[in-house]
Amino acid sequence: MNTKEKTLKQKRLEQLFQECQDTVISQTLSALGLCKGMFTDRDGGNVTTLKNFKREDNSYVHERDHASYEQANKKFERSDYTDRAWNEKKAKYKAGGIDKYTGKEFEDSTSVDLDHITPLKKIDSNKKYHLAYNTGTDSGRERLRDIANNDQNLAPTNASINRSKGKKTNSEFLESTPIERKKELGVNDELMKKEEKKSQKYIESQGNKELLKKQTKEILSSGGEQAIDMGVKQAFSSLMIEVINITFNEVKIIVRDENILDKKSLKQFNNRIKRNIRAFICKVPDILKDSIKGGISGFLSNLFTFIINNFISTAKKIVTMIREGFRAIYRVFKMIFFPPEGMSKTEIWANAIKLLSTTLITTFALTFTDTIAAFLTVNLPILTPIADVIASVFIGIISGLASALISYLIDSLLDKFIDRHDEQMMDMLLEQSEIREKLVTDLITFINTSEKSVQVYTHIIQRNQLICQNFATIENNNTVIHSGISQSVKKIQKVTEQTKSQITKSIETVNSIESSQIDIEIFLANY
Repeated sequence: MNTKEKTLKQKRLEQLFQECQDTVISQTLSALGLCKGMFTDRDGGNVTTLKNFKREDNSYVHERDHASYEQANKKFERSDYTDRAWNEKKAKYKAGGIDKYTGKEFEDSTSVDLDHITPLKKIDSNKKYHLAYNTGTDSGRERLRDIANNDQNLAPTNASINRSKGKKTNSEFLESTPIERKKELGVNDELMKKEEKKSQKYIESQGNKELLKKQTKEILSSGGEQAIDMGVKQAFSSLMIEVINITFNEVKIIVRDENILDKKSLKQFNNRIKRNIRAFICKVPDILKDSIKGGISGFLSNLFTFIINNFISTAKKIVTMIREGFRAIYRVFKMIFFPPEGMSKTEIWANAIKLLSTTLITTFALTFTDTIAAFLTVNLPILTPIADVIASVFIGIISGLASALISYLIDSLLDKFIDRHDEQMMDMLLEQSEIREKLVTDLITFINTSEKSVQVYTHIIQRNQLICQNFATIENNNTVIHSGISQSVKKIQKVTEQTKSQITKSIETVNSIESSQIDIEIFLANY
């Protein structure tokens, strides 16, 4: 084995160890109830199917339908179907005057009876109607009573025909009654069959409609709840795995660091925490996507369980296996039909095989959970309160580790026997790995340098801010001085203007005095 093959094998082992660690964390969290507690699996699933409702016991019937199950299995009582408007209906049909079984007019209206075309006992013995109408409630029994006494199931006929027919269907009556007796009663075979067909069609269609409405509502309700539960479980598991992995890595670094309390180590620890937080935030969109996928698989697994229970009654362990395995089946389907871009066919099928093998291992391992719990209860009674938890943790870890090992073996076989084992592909894988490692190292160095530069830039900015504040103070002082000088100049200018005005007035006064003096001198000279 050359150096490159050894390096590739080492990377495969590191991947295996990481998957094992994630698996142990995930399965332990689930088994301890942090995720598993949100599910309450039951025999028969979350929606009662007609097959399970017809069983001799109600263990596969949902609790909400137990009362209807009891009503369906109790002895028939005609009083349960008494129609309060029976006399009014009978009077209405008498007024019509036509016998539905003979096609003739009534000769004596006092001998007219109303016959239930489909007998009440036959309706009551059909468990589908009890499930569909939810006869465990008063409103459900009333709805079934209204259907049984609907005009579509009533036929006015001669009292003698009605009593001869009794609790039989029209077909049973026609088959069991001699021809001579039918002629004596005057019954028309075609009319009786026509009325029976009309009645059965009405009752059956109404029952099917009610059952479909009931089960659709319950599928949507329980499927929505399971979708939310599975989505929350997936998101919670992913978040906890990330947090625990980050914590483990930090603990390993701290243990290796001898000077964990010095300033440099604390600063490095602070930087790592910031990087981990940023990396964690970047993974939130992927966690949300996984949560949505988990929700879809939860809804589909609920629907799939209901479909299966229409043919086979499934115990709650099977329900659990369906729910837990359905997400893997969904991922296999998506991998095969909607693979990621750039993935070769070999890689697509390899990943699909790994997902399928994981599903099979998990499904197979779950069948032993009750066995291990029972073993612990019998042999170690002190562990009885937590036997289920221990069994779930053990089975979860074993199945998870087995799945990771199978994935490792599949990758190793592909490396050895398929195109990925050639030298060129190994060079590419190793080169990409080395490039990624170098890129990570360079990024860490760059981040540390950037952090130092930011600190220097912060100090420079603070000093520049101080200088700016000083300049602002000086500018404010200069503004005040300039304002004072401007005001003084304006005052001087004003005084100067006033002085000029006074001088001009003085000159005018002097000139006036001189002119007056000359006039006086001329006057004196004349006199």
